[in-house]
Amino acid sequence: MDLSVIVLLSLCGFLRGQETTDPISLDDCCKDGKERGQESQDCTSLPLISESTTCRIAQEQCCTAVLEDNICTSGINVAKDQGSCDALLSSSTCETKTAKTCCECCLLGRAAQERGLSCDLTLAVWYQCGLVSRACCVDRSPNSDGKPAPELPKAQGDAQNTEDQCKAAGCSQSCFNGSCACLEGYKLKADAKTCEDINECLSVTGPCPSGHMCFNTVGSYTCQRHSVTCGRGYHLNADGSRCVDIDECALPTGGHICSYRCHNTPGSFLCTCPATGYTLAPNGRSCQDIDECVTSTHSCSESESCFNIQGGYKCLNFDCPANYRRSGDTRPRVDRADFIRCVKSCQPNDISCMLNPILSFSHTAISLPTFREFNKPEEIVFLRSPTPSHLPHMDSPEIVYDILEGNVQNSFDIIKRLDHGMIVGVVRQVKPLVGPVSSVLKLAMNYVTNGVVSHRNIINVHIYVSEFWF
Repeated sequence: MDLSVIVLLSLCGFLRGQETTDPISLDDCCKDGKERGQESQDCTSLPLISESTTCRIAQEQCCTAVLEDNICTSGINVAKDQGSCDALLSSSTCETKTAKTCCECCLLGRAAQERGLSCDLTLAVWYQCGLVSRACCVDRSPNSDGKPAPELPKAQGDAQNTEDQCKAAGCSQSCFNGSCACLEGYKLKADAKTCEDINECLSVTGPCPSGHMCFNTVGSYTCQRHSVTCGRGYHLNADGSRCVDIDECALPTGGHICSYRCHNTPGSFLCTCPATGYTLAPNGRSCQDIDECVTSTHSCSESESCFNIQGGYKCLNFDCPANYRRSGDTRPRVDRADFIRCVKSCQPNDISCMLNPILSFSHTAISLPTFREFNKPEEIVFLRSPTPSHLPHMDSPEIVYDILEGNVQNSFDIIKRLDHGMIVGVVRQVKPLVGPVSSVLKLAMNYVTNGVVSHRNIINVHIYVSEFWF
């Protein structure tokens, strides 16, 4: 493309009119500049072939035209080869800017051809951009049949004629060669002048992907994901197209939703309790122990006492040993569960019985859960003595508590505490036990005087540990 000819047509006539005495013609000056431009010389410092100022101008401008033509051609080649001008973005030199401009103008022409539009763009671009755009458009036209592209207009007359035709056409958006055209997203109405919006959403296939809704906009459209509102117990699936059930039992807190077992159901969940010994609480989550002793659903005989434990019951029969009788006296008292006390009752002249230091036998029962979280000792039984912590006499006995039997895995201990001036023995569970476990913890309350046990009371604590934590 020899764009320099276009630039210099009027320039040469003007210069000839100014200087006619120079023996070297302006054509020769221009020719010299072109040759030096082909050699990529610096057009601003060419060796002069004439003292004429106009000759120097012709040299420089013709040289510059060749250089710019070559640079523009390189930009056009980038557009044709790569279909993009990104390769020209890495530099900001004047040459690169020129190449980028021609590259982008060429892409305009190629886009017009692809959309079936006229190659005569009437956009408000500079003249050379219009020429490049038209050349690239015509070059790709399927109707060219391999023939050379039409020559570019040599003057602005053709463009002026086209402009006049478009002014007369009265197009609402674009005009090409006097014919109205519409931008993307629009179509011509029956009057062949006015453009109206295309409702892409009414197309047979629809432009939006599955799970999305099409919203027409002026000249375009938008796709929005379906707004799905899920009910309680459901949430949106990964692509947001439908509601799926929430498996509450599989959530991180699922183990604490139900006391016993959690069963997922569509949109909800169901808690269940062990088959026997428990019933589901009104809240639908907790398991409540059934007191078989109160509901009379036990199988204990008349001679046995029904003792309710967590998840079941026990039939207890506490008998007093020989030389002991059941007493209604509750000293020492046990503040948990059922309790009986057998006190020593010797026959007259029964020296052996009288010398026996055990004054009483007590029986009590207690039900414990399998503690789900065991972080500190659990106080389970309190043994209260009528002995004050400070007696006025120096020879007053000291109370010492001891565990004699039944300490499973050393899971229990007993400590002494003062409560309102009275001595209290506190039985504690100090290690976790996983039920079901049953044991009789035999405790001794010793009265020690001068290091000798003067008498003692025996307390048997019947411990039942459930396999459940509730």
